[in-house]
Amino acid sequence: MKVDFESHAGRRTWPWALIAASVIACSGSAEAPSTRLRDTTGAHFEFATERADALESVEGLATECGDKQLAAFRFLRGKTGLAMVCGIDPSSQTAADYLCRPVACDQTADCPEGWGCNQGLCQCQTVECRELDGGGRIHSLELMARCLHAIPRFPRCLQAFTDPSWALVSQVLLAECDAEGLCTVPDTCR
Repeated sequence: MKVDFESHAGRRTWPWALIAASVIACSGSAEAPSTRLRDTTGAHFEFATERADALESVEGLATECGDKQLAAFRFLRGKTGLAMVCGIDPSSQTAADYLCRPVACDQTADCPEGWGCNQGLCQCQTVECRELDGGGRIHSLELMARCLHAIPRFPRCLQAFTDPSWALVSQVLLAECDAEGLCTVPDTCR
């Protein structure tokens, strides 16, 4: 069927309006819903599944590292399965170990999809999502996050190294970890 656009001049724009409305309606559904995570310090983060591991601080939590502001956070899966929120060092663009805290939960629904709640922490529930089977031990980064679980992130990066909690964590890491980085969890870090 041939359409004579000259005789339907007033109706010429309706197909474009329909296409534009469809694009607008569909663009909202392309973004996956965000999940709100809470770490063990009580800080809240937005976790959007379409952005892989990127997180945004709900409270505008930021730390100064030298002359740069650390404002980026990542969801990190520990090698033995602990879910963590880690601050990203603005110089190296890697997770700063002293800025990692476990993801807290009261129930499995508080954890990202595919994770479970175990003793108040989001944990990997399957063997496939763990890089290492610690045999009851955890990786050193996870131990550090657990030992610092109640310590709020420091407003300045260098404060981490002069804080008494850092000295305690350093002692625990030396005493509880083996050469492969697997550690026994002391009672003070449970």
